[in-house]
Amino acid sequence: MLFLIWSYTIFYSIFYPVIKQSYDNLKNSKTYGLDSSLGFLLSSYNYYMQKILQQKYDNLSHWLFQKKSLAIAFSGGVDSSLLLTIAAKALEPSRIVALTCVSKAIPQAEINQAAVLAIQLKISHKLVTVDTIKTINEHDNSPLRCYYCKKMIFNAFIKQAKESGFATVIEGSHQEDETDYRPGLKALKELSVASPLKICKFNKQEIRVLAEQLGLPHYNKPSSACLVSRFPFGVEITQKALKRVEYAEKFLHTLGFYLCRVRDYGSRARIEIDKAALPRASTLKEVIQKKMLLLGYDQADIDPAGYKRGSMNTR
Repeated sequence: MLFLIWSYTIFYSIFYPVIKQSYDNLKNSKTYGLDSSLGFLLSSYNYYMQKILQQKYDNLSHWLFQKKSLAIAFSGGVDSSLLLTIAAKALEPSRIVALTCVSKAIPQAEINQAAVLAIQLKISHKLVTVDTIKTINEHDNSPLRCYYCKKMIFNAFIKQAKESGFATVIEGSHQEDETDYRPGLKALKELSVASPLKICKFNKQEIRVLAEQLGLPHYNKPSSACLVSRFPFGVEITQKALKRVEYAEKFLHTLGFYLCRVRDYGSRARIEIDKAALPRASTLKEVIQKKMLLLGYDQADIDPAGYKRGSMNTR
């Protein structure tokens, strides 16, 4: 089984994109007589991928079903949304509570989206207010800010879970989170918070595929991080600065740039946009810069390197 999973991973990461692109190119050029072998290979791969995905889904459902009750950290993103959706299928609703953090570092739109899905799933949903910004500033906004923030949030979640009678607190990290700079993962381990998606070896692409199959409307939503990640280490984080970043990114969303970050350097904004959208962004450069100036930045530049996850970790 381990060999099959290893083979699947290698094929998926290296060969599948090439095969699929070739297949799409052939279909687009209408040369149907040439694509049969590629089509068969792609079809075989999709069948194999679905088998692997079904096994992981079954493992996750079984893991969740074994728990007496669950308090699920629920941000409204695709990872925690999938986890909550599968939990709602595995357990009675009365055995589940969704916990969402309310903080100045979290856009209100994210909290609203979480509330909507919880209602749709008929799962009890509790908002837990935590002053994460105070904690981050008390620790000088150090490179370990994610650790301090995560520990504070999950201590509050654990307290809420105990008060509400829920035995196990879980959250939605997956395998690929281990490859990024995530000091917050240490806090989860220290607090014995389980990550079932990681335990069942889900990667991000599998989460999106399964979320789509289960009918989650935002299955392809770009990953998001709290607004503190837009600021360099060592600077004081203020509510005013957080709101400015939130409004700036919301404006970019209205222009159709959903995968974006406004990196805040006080008087200067460095705007990261998905590389594929950079050509269109360049045509709207003046519009974007004008809005940033209205929000209080003296300078605003679109980064030609495009969006890069965790870019502030190295700056």
